[in-house]
Amino acid sequence: MCVGGMLTLHVPGRGRSVRLGVVEALRRPDVFVAGTLNASSAAEASGPAWRRRVRAALAGLSALRPFAAASVEPQPTRDELIAALRASGRWEAYARQASGAGEGRLSAADADPRLWLPTMLSPALGNPSGHTLREFHYQARCMRMIEARERAAGGRPYGRVLFTRLELEWLRPHPPLELLDPAVTWVPAGEDNFGVVDRHWLAPRAAAARLMGRWDALVDGSAVEVVHGHGSGGGHVALARVTPRFVSSEIYLERTLSFYGLRVGRFPMVAFLQCCEESYLDAQGRGIRSEHWGVLSTGVGAARGAKTCFQAHCNKKRCPRAAPLWRAQREPGMCAFKYDDEGSSAVINAEILALPHARLRPAADPPMRLEITLDVSTEAGVRVAPFFFCMRCNAQHALTPATNLTAGCLFRAGYTYSDQLVARAAREHNCRYFDSVGMEQLCASFTRPGDEPDHRGTTYAEKYYPWWCRGHSK
Repeated sequence: MCVGGMLTLHVPGRGRSVRLGVVEALRRPDVFVAGTLNASSAAEASGPAWRRRVRAALAGLSALRPFAAASVEPQPTRDELIAALRASGRWEAYARQASGAGEGRLSAADADPRLWLPTMLSPALGNPSGHTLREFHYQARCMRMIEARERAAGGRPYGRVLFTRLELEWLRPHPPLELLDPAVTWVPAGEDNFGVVDRHWLAPRAAAARLMGRWDALVDGSAVEVVHGHGSGGGHVALARVTPRFVSSEIYLERTLSFYGLRVGRFPMVAFLQCCEESYLDAQGRGIRSEHWGVLSTGVGAARGAKTCFQAHCNKKRCPRAAPLWRAQREPGMCAFKYDDEGSSAVINAEILALPHARLRPAADPPMRLEITLDVSTEAGVRVAPFFFCMRCNAQHALTPATNLTAGCLFRAGYTYSDQLVARAAREHNCRYFDSVGMEQLCASFTRPGDEPDHRGTTYAEKYYPWWCRGHSK
């Protein structure tokens, strides 16, 4: 299991949620930490003061101990990242990709690039405040630590490698290994952002080397083929074929999976990224100013409005009745999350799994996925009701026997499903199916004394979880 990144970010409970949701659920994998800290010079990144900072940073992850290996290095500077990309021999291709439509500018009026969306090449190109390249860099470092551990064990490789974000708050345990085909890369369903969600994955060892080697692909130049080519062995992509194209980290991950023909499975996510206001704290414990959309309360760039978090608004909704595995003492009964789709989906999935006789099981038909099933009592007896939700789908051409690159959506052309499943999906869309009686039971579980209807719906569930509960709550 690999975690890391900027270790000055605040991790509530010193990683206790990740410990309970992932480490314990997956039988205590070896934990590797590839962390970074800011350092203004090489001299600052050595000596007693630096060692104290490293010890303090790792103490902030103490719930994840013991570590198989831990490395904390100075965060790569923008100039260092640019120099590495220039040395690849493909700098002109990267610059062309990140120009025009690929620069991440949301509005033509936004002349300051610090206001643009980060791309896979930020901060070297595009938004200089983005950290995407640094994320790739620490993942590559983590892979090298894993390789060193394998060599020390006489060359015996790990079977699977997991990557997860420290900021994820787990409501229920991760699906057990026994349900997850070891030949498949498993990622959560949801928040793909037109690619594949990059916050958490569990991959076979060979696939993990590709996913965690995206920095290496940038440095050796093969990332140009991955993004602009058409599959493994496609040959060198000429500069003239590189076009300005917005490529986020999620899109780069999807292109990597597709280019190398890596097979993907999906599972219902039961975790969400915590709000930025819980992560970005200065030395005095002051957080970002969410009313100003992600600007630090102090520090370089604060006066100019440079963003530190690109989704500063904190979404707050009622938690499942079953308490999260661990959570900081915030508003009682409320879950707070960075992204509304991700957080709402996690709460819904956790609520279903907390109902009597609910369980996860591999779906019997393509695409490869885990679904939630619930025993539903009706006048005709008890039936097994399947549930699966994903708000957005990739195009059907992405669903192939080689890759299974879909969010878990049901595409009819060329695939066979039960008539009952097709009918359920047809009522809504091809990536959402559920049992109406079970959905009523789920949505009713969000009701509390004192809830009052308003223009958004008659129940709390209809008001705050409308995609699921509108028309299915009593």
